Amino acid sequence: MTAPFTVPDGVDELIREHLVSPARIAERAGVSRAAVGNWLIRYPKLGQLTVTTVHGPLFWWPQFKAALDELGLPDLKASETQRRRAERRAA
Repeated sequence: MTAPFTVPDGVDELIREHLVSPARIAERAGVSRAAVGNWLIRYPKLGQLTVTTVHGPLFWWPQFKAALDELGLPDLKASETQRRRAERRAA
């Protein structure tokens, strides 16, 4: 009889911290969920980083963050410009 599988210490915490949904990526990157959705369409490399799908794609944050850095995302200057435009329209 084989021994039951036990998860090594610390693994649960790592998974909870690093396995992220697009919504969580948006929070961590400081952008909207729509921006992350657009990135996944515009940059196929990001979509290929999908680790698994449960109720949508899940990504390993350190790997996804490295890809964002490589692509120069988020472009915070562009985000700031978009925010200012929205404020002017609302005024």
